[in-house]
Amino acid sequence: MLDVEVVAERAVARLGENAARLRARSRWLADQVERAAGSLLLNLGEQRHNTRGNRRLRLETAAGSASELRRALRFARLYRHLDAAVCEEIDGDLDRVLAMLWRMRQRCST
Repeated sequence: MLDVEVVAERAVARLGENAARLRARSRWLADQVERAAGSLLLNLGEQRHNTRGNRRLRLETAAGSASELRRALRFARLYRHLDAAVCEEIDGDLDRVLAMLWRMRQRCST
């Protein structure tokens, strides 16, 4: 398993631990977080078996989903749906995921 997958799965698992609390406070945001988390992991899996151009597209989609999760966490924190420390911990993993995805996309360009 790639490092990016390990870190992404850790972030998604942490989101899952807090899903019930988020769903109780904001069902629509919980649904959006679940879709974005699924998109992140599924696109990471799909990129492994794609050619250069399609691989880059899957990595870009995964990065977009990671960015969407970061904004959703910010919203959840601002609205006090989730604890700030939890949001910051997950955000740190997502920041690392985005950095790894950026490097992986750069390698697809060369």
